[in-house]
Amino acid sequence: MEIEAKYAILGPLNPATLTSLDLGPYHLYPDGETHHQDVLLDTPTFAITSDGHTLRLRHSEGRILLTYKGPNLGSDGMHEREEIEIPLEVPASTDYQRWPHEIADRIAPLVGDAPLVPLVKLYVHRRKWQVENVGRMIGEMVLDQGIINAGGRTARVHELEVELKGEGERDDLQALGQRLQEQLPLQPQPRGKLQRGLALLRKNRILDGHTPLRTVGMHAIRRHLRRLQRSLPVVREGVDPEGIHDLRVATRRLRTTLQTLEESPVFPQRAVRVLRNRLRGLARAAGKVRDADVLLARVERDLEAQPESATDLTVLHEALRRRQRRARAKLLKRLDGPAFAQLLADVKAFVADKHDEMATAPREQVFVRHFAGSAIWRRYEHVLGFEAIVREARPRELHELRIACKRLRYTLELFESELGKGTQPLLKLLSKVQDHLGSLQDTVVLLKLVKSLHEEHPDNVELAIYASTLAGERDRLLSAFGPLWTDLGDAGVSQELAELVAGL
Repeated sequence: MEIEAKYAILGPLNPATLTSLDLGPYHLYPDGETHHQDVLLDTPTFAITSDGHTLRLRHSEGRILLTYKGPNLGSDGMHEREEIEIPLEVPASTDYQRWPHEIADRIAPLVGDAPLVPLVKLYVHRRKWQVENVGRMIGEMVLDQGIINAGGRTARVHELEVELKGEGERDDLQALGQRLQEQLPLQPQPRGKLQRGLALLRKNRILDGHTPLRTVGMHAIRRHLRRLQRSLPVVREGVDPEGIHDLRVATRRLRTTLQTLEESPVFPQRAVRVLRNRLRGLARAAGKVRDADVLLARVERDLEAQPESATDLTVLHEALRRRQRRARAKLLKRLDGPAFAQLLADVKAFVADKHDEMATAPREQVFVRHFAGSAIWRRYEHVLGFEAIVREARPRELHELRIACKRLRYTLELFESELGKGTQPLLKLLSKVQDHLGSLQDTVVLLKLVKSLHEEHPDNVELAIYASTLAGERDRLLSAFGPLWTDLGDAGVSQELAELVAGL
């Protein structure tokens, strides 16, 4: 496992300055310098990098090192990922089937039979220091200066990296990073050199819908799957409610993406539908926990604002707690069961492109522009279909409208890289509509629960007062939705969306 911190250098930095820094218990000892050339490999359709992986050939002082790195699990300039590094014979082959199995086995599910080609090249002069704490080696610090070359464009490299080695721990990395930033013109660098190389490639790319639909679809599925997997440890820990939120959103986005791609000629319809249907139970289970979290947080805020009502509303708070505990227990049981483990394995196998029905030559000839326009417009027409009832719509019907808006939004985001920044105004409007109708739905659900509890406890005056407050909030949200709907159904929105689709 590689654990390191990267820092962009924002001003002049003399290498000799580093050795003389006062870093408290940490001491830097020069450890030489090298020149190396890195070649980052991928398939022509970015099968490796689109899934967050890195494959690198490093040429340095007559040696060639092959390196595989898994997706980055860190954040805010901290990079944490699996790393495997193996020397290769000179000259090195780009036929991964001839490489050591430790790396070949990692990339085979991503690459299949596709060829590997140079994607990004780096030319780097590296100075190194050993980092010690009271005689214990805890890491290695490097100063990199050089050039990134991709797609005929170049970018400068000037950065500092600190990687844990020996007896180093994460606390050392954080403490040392803090001391370095206090004394040097540094800021955390969240993007690695590969990501900056990919950004250079994107600058050369014309967003005209000519990207293969399969590439865009697979990339989206992998992205949502990674978010889902990252949420699982947080959900199981049960401390941060955002873990449930991330799980719910990732599952919903994954299902919507699969639903959209199910309509395409590129993906096997039956296999996609089966995966989508198998995700439904997870989406519902996560949704019930998230709904309970949201309602409980709302009640707790209201009680904090009106502490004199806390005693009489204890029955409501306890009811929501019970609902939350039951929903969480059911979700954890699902996550720990063999069916969920098999579902994850099947989604991974699907994005690894091992499904027999996927092995059809014409699939690469279907571009985004051949499909996205009709997929987007169908979902927009579904939203407009509420026009006849929206003014007098009940909360249940508005909840259905919210789901339709969400599907339109997720479909736009699926093709956003091809549509360009013109999607942003509509995406913001759809998000605003979703938030408004989401607040309405939460209020309606909570009002129903409060009324039910009041029937059980007719002498509880605070429940009656709270129900009246919620009913007023519901009515306010209903009346305030009119302007939002006017904006969404405006002819200008239809025109903007039509121009975006026509531009593919």
